[in-house]
Amino acid sequence: TLVKENSDVREKCDNFSSKCDALYKDIDDRTREKSELVLEINDVKKKLDAETEARRQIHEEWERQNAASKAEITKLSSALKQERDKQDEENKVGDKQKLL
Repeated sequence: TLVKENSDVREKCDNFSSKCDALYKDIDDRTREKSELVLEINDVKKKLDAETEARRQIHEEWERQNAASKAEITKLSSALKQERDKQDEENKVGDKQKLL
């Protein structure tokens, strides 16, 4: 009976040992997978940060160019208005001289 009990206990011990080995292997696999995913996530974050920075710089440049264009349009509009006012004044003077 002790021999049979001993054999049963050893069998259970071997089964538990196999299950433990399988669990440790699973833990190792999951740990390795997690590490790979963390590296991948960090790489994606770096790429996203770089892309975000590039887009921010492009947007800032566009804002500068837009402001410069608006200033140029305002300047040209003012110059055009002055030229039209000058032409209107010259036309009025010319009309007055014709009447005289």
